[in-house]
Amino acid sequence: MKENNVTFIIVDRGGKEINRVIDNFKQTFESYFSGVYFIIVEQDDDLPFKRGQLYNIGVRYVDTEWIGLIDNDIINIEQFNPIEKYEELGGPFIAFDKIVQCKVQNEKIEQIEEPKLRPYGFGAFNFMKTEDFKNVNGFSNLCIG
Repeated sequence: MKENNVTFIIVDRGGKEINRVIDNFKQTFESYFSGVYFIIVEQDDDLPFKRGQLYNIGVRYVDTEWIGLIDNDIINIEQFNPIEKYEELGGPFIAFDKIVQCKVQNEKIEQIEEPKLRPYGFGAFNFMKTEDFKNVNGFSNLCIG
């Protein structure tokens, strides 16, 4: 059953295949949402990456109940219902608890090393209600790099 709408915010500093990320997330999650939208926020200088600030800018333009904060180099390889996972965990979550190095060749994803546990914290793909993000005032604008 399709529920609600989601906006994925992708922060970028160029050089990544944003269209591949968008296509992957759209295909992975369109069966769980009525609408899947994307906002790309790009840093166009050579200063240290302002990831948190870029997400804070992007969320200003979100008018959906749900948001996903994704890095520009993340590809989903498993389907899951993020709303069910949110409800199961009782709030915002990081979608991947493991990281794995893969390569994409001829549109096929190949794993090249064993998965490693990911340290706790924000990164890769975070999912939450938009109001959760706004209630904690987003990321600190003082964290850079």
